[in-house]
Amino acid sequence: MKGLIFNQFEKFVNEKFESDYFEKILIDCKFNPADPFVGPGTYPFASLVKMLEFVVNDRSVELDDVLRDFGQHIFPKLYEVSRSFEVEFTDCKSFLHSVEEIIHVEVKKLYEGSELPKFLFKENCGGDLTITYISEKGLCSFMEGLLQASFKHFSQEVEISQIKCTSKGDENCQFLLKTK
Repeated sequence: MKGLIFNQFEKFVNEKFESDYFEKILIDCKFNPADPFVGPGTYPFASLVKMLEFVVNDRSVELDDVLRDFGQHIFPKLYEVSRSFEVEFTDCKSFLHSVEEIIHVEVKKLYEGSELPKFLFKENCGGDLTITYISEKGLCSFMEGLLQASFKHFSQEVEISQIKCTSKGDENCQFLLKTK
């Protein structure tokens, strides 16, 4: 997992909980606070999981809520990074399609060994969109937060429902997006 994610997680928990909360996480999870997560660096996904588990237990919050909120928090930064690929987005759906077709392709070129999710899109009758989220990391609530933030960014109203989930035994997670 790229250091950018950890850097944004630090900002997220410090804003959501308390100003030095990330340092508390590092100490309690036995990470070395003097050895920071660097944006372009790559770190084990297990490190983020450990941090998330700490937050859930320390703050008595639901993991899905933390992931969803983190997804909403990090979207502006990820969107900013995507703009460096000089792609124009006319609306949220065009942006979402570009994530799989352009942005992830470019990220893999820039960051060897990046482990990115895969998205499959199905346009439904009436303009609805079904997105299949394929990832071994099980971050579908994070994905939901990203989706919420992306539609908000484009000032588009949408109803998002998760119709399949790996945590319920489904092969992949699926989201149905109904535009209003």
